[in-house]
Amino acid sequence: DRFHTFTYTEGAVFVYEKLDGEWSVTSKLKSNSPRIDEAFGTGLNISDDGQLIAVGSPGGEGSTGKVEVFAINDGLWSQSYLLNSPSPSPYSEDRFGYSLSFNHGGDELFVGAPGEKSDLVGITKLSSQNVGSNDS
Repeated sequence: DRFHTFTYTEGAVFVYEKLDGEWSVTSKLKSNSPRIDEAFGTGLNISDDGQLIAVGSPGGEGSTGKVEVFAINDGLWSQSYLLNSPSPSPYSEDRFGYSLSFNHGGDELFVGAPGEKSDLVGITKLSSQNVGSNDS
């Protein structure tokens, strides 16, 4: 075969529960807006109360990343928020979503973007203009 075969990989997150001493998959989370090679699931964090899961998709070549926050309701997980990279360029390759951490109250989410290249230095407080959308 002389032609290279490209694969479409978008990633997934599997939720396991220990039932009767055995681990079983109870949910499979997928991106609501998948992109080719976005690496959904690279960053992952669960709130202390277990009600929220933040999933990072740091993106592939030529794209910024994103974070999708899933909430559980009546035993079913669904996307409740989509957080896009605050980078001004859609081609910045900032890898937004590479690492994630909720604070102890679950009302703040810290998102790593190791490829971010803006000219900002030091500690910066961003406005809330691009903090996310309720996209469920």
